[in-house]
Amino acid sequence: MDMMDELEAKAKELAAKAKDAYANRDELLAKAKAEFTEELQELRDEVSEELAEAKVKANALFEKSKLAMADALDDMKDKASDLKDKASGLKDKTSDLAHDAKDKASDLAHDAKDAAKSKIDDLPPTA
Repeated sequence: MDMMDELEAKAKELAAKAKDAYANRDELLAKAKAEFTEELQELRDEVSEELAEAKVKANALFEKSKLAMADALDDMKDKASDLKDKASGLKDKTSDLAHDAKDKASDLAHDAKDAAKSKIDDLPPTA
């Protein structure tokens, strides 16, 4: 058999396969559609599963974040309360110091007045 005969035989074989495929096209298309539909459903199921897992993880992270935020806010509230108490204490000390300074200034002024009066009283009378 020469090369041309082999090519002709091969062409006839391919033509026969093409004719069979064309005759069975509806069956082949239905089979391909069924396979595609099955694979698509498997993919949908897989994606749904992964989305459900992601949702569970996201919810857990959200809850963890809420707890961390609540703890941080509690800490900030405690620190603010401590600062308020310290500020109140400083205000009281400042008020006490101002009052003490006023009393000392009044005492010094009174002592100076008494000293001046005593010196004036000790002066000889003028004629």
